[in-house]
Amino acid sequence: MFGPNYNCDYRIHIADHHRSNSFCSIYDSTVSRFREKFNISKNKEVLILSGSGTQSIAVLFNSMNNPLSIRGINGFFKQRLETLSYQRKEDLSLPVITCKVQYETSASKLNDVNGIHFVDAVSSFPYYDIPDSTPVWLTVSSKLLGGLPVISILVIDREFLFENITNRGDLLGLWNVYVNSKKGQTPFTPQMGALIDLNNRLEKFSISSLRNSIKNTCEFINNHVSSDFIIGEKVAPSIIIHRSYFDEKAIKMFNLYPSKIKDYVQVFTYSEDFSAYEHLFVKKGKIFA
Repeated sequence: MFGPNYNCDYRIHIADHHRSNSFCSIYDSTVSRFREKFNISKNKEVLILSGSGTQSIAVLFNSMNNPLSIRGINGFFKQRLETLSYQRKEDLSLPVITCKVQYETSASKLNDVNGIHFVDAVSSFPYYDIPDSTPVWLTVSSKLLGGLPVISILVIDREFLFENITNRGDLLGLWNVYVNSKKGQTPFTPQMGALIDLNNRLEKFSISSLRNSIKNTCEFINNHVSSDFIIGEKVAPSIIIHRSYFDEKAIKMFNLYPSKIKDYVQVFTYSEDFSAYEHLFVKKGKIFA
């Protein structure tokens, strides 16, 4: 409930294999709906990768030989990008590719550094806009989009793809993902249930509803929690609150997500069930005392 993923009770009947025509139709439909819903430019490719955001960012980084520069706010997820960037070979004669985490959840801060080539939007999209001029960005099915864990969606400018994705013989690389996408396929067995679920959710997804939900939830939290207990952004997809605000029973009952900052917890604000926030934050001024 209050973690980074929705709690889902979902039944999906899969009657076809991942090389069937019906799977290709689902793949193409998901890409088309994503393009239409989020107004993706025609000069960009939308690629589906099986696995988490970290796994898919590693695929992207390892498909380039350019030096990488990780910019902006310090935090756990910036450090993760730096670690991924260190674990690869670089050609220092190539242009530097700049990267950032758009919303650093470990610090609850929006990273507003401009002029970036790659944006990690795993915990931010589509609450925060991504400039159309951004050559590459990535999000996942299972956070703000509300889908099942987990597939990644990479949006990449076609010119950037052709110029910088140079490790084209790598079976595990991004070029192989791109080539297979032209056939409505993934290179390897995909998480079909997650893709079907994402396709269904995109059909009804509303950015304005998501943003209003987060806004209303954050206003509700800020009305009940003193700013002294909150670190970072006050209106955002996740808020960091000092654990002393909560009764320990509430922390266990709601399985509150531990922050990377000692003695703080994260409350993710995009749940579909607002009543749970009411139960957590309202009980005669005390939380399940």
